[in-house]
Amino acid sequence: SYVTSSKHRKGSITAKIPKEKLTEFLNKIETLGEVKYSSISGRDVTEEYIDLEARLKNYEAEERNLLKIMEKAEKVEDILKIEKELARVRGEIEVLKGRIRYLNNRVEFATVTIEIFEPEPITSSFGIRNALRQAFLGFVKTLNSMIILIGYALPLAIIIFVAHLMYKRKKGVSLAG
Repeated sequence: SYVTSSKHRKGSITAKIPKEKLTEFLNKIETLGEVKYSSISGRDVTEEYIDLEARLKNYEAEERNLLKIMEKAEKVEDILKIEKELARVRGEIEVLKGRIRYLNNRVEFATVTIEIFEPEPITSSFGIRNALRQAFLGFVKTLNSMIILIGYALPLAIIIFVAHLMYKRKKGVSLAG
């Protein structure tokens, strides 16, 4: 499977590996990149396998007995009942054989799931592009600070300028008079 998030892509692979090749396969995977997490687990199916084989033998014996009884049956009604029971027993035999095949396959092969993550891009805080960006941001901040300073200083400068004009005018009037 393949997933893309807002930042990184991720893929997932599930493979069946023959049990005798599992160690070799895992060693090769480790050479391809950094393994961040690894886990190996298993389940002992010996008891289930033995139980299935015993049940299978019993059903096969029952099938043979039903076939012998059918050979001796004379009434159609008895033959139909035996055929119905034979169908049920044969269905159970197929289910058990299928489960045994499944367990044999599970024992022969290991299921390996690998998740692959796209590496995060290497970002450097150094470089011409970053330096120019920082310089521009510094210029904008300085310009912003100067506008604020002018906003505070302009009214004060106007008051000082008007007071200075009034002082000169008053001083000029008192010298003339």
